[in-house]
Amino acid sequence: MAQALRRPLRRPVGAGLLLLQPVVIAMQLLVASRWPGFDHVRDTVSDLGSQASPAHVLMNVAFVVVGGALAAGAVLAAPELGRTPAGLLLVSGVGSLAVGLAPVDTAPGWHSAVALPVFVAQPLALLLLGAPRRGSMLGRELLVAGLVAAAGSTAFAITLALDAPGGLVERFALWSCHLGVAVVGYAVLRGLLLEDR
Repeated sequence: MAQALRRPLRRPVGAGLLLLQPVVIAMQLLVASRWPGFDHVRDTVSDLGSQASPAHVLMNVAFVVVGGALAAGAVLAAPELGRTPAGLLLVSGVGSLAVGLAPVDTAPGWHSAVALPVFVAQPLALLLLGAPRRGSMLGRELLVAGLVAAAGSTAFAITLALDAPGGLVERFALWSCHLGVAVVGYAVLRGLLLEDR
């Protein structure tokens, strides 16, 4: 009986967790608004979780909650997503969650290690989901989100290597992923990914 109840709920719950991803964008804007002098072009999202940020606890809690939602959503939506995209989103969710537990100022080594997969796994998942559906609006939306995220991630890596300001390109990378994953959540909810197979 319990298993029969779980099966019909798996898709809407998984989709709902994926649809939550843009919440972290709103939280970043809220936390940044509490920090006079924070610069979205220069400063990184990770800076919002550092102790210099007046609302760093709120930001780190948001990283943990939204990362956990991504990981759980990927597991629940795996039958619709496919094994590889679901695995990539799971890795990204765990990385996002861990970023909140290892702030950039108190655990810089761990922070870098857990953040790196987020910049690789999420764009790749979006591209893998979009490529076979490129003839549809859904496929094009996922490809655009994945390509913008991949370009932003590459540009952000360059700014880190050059020790240059990278906040803006980091936001291109991350925010396009959050929005792209929300599109995936909508597609899961509507069964669109299964229809396109």
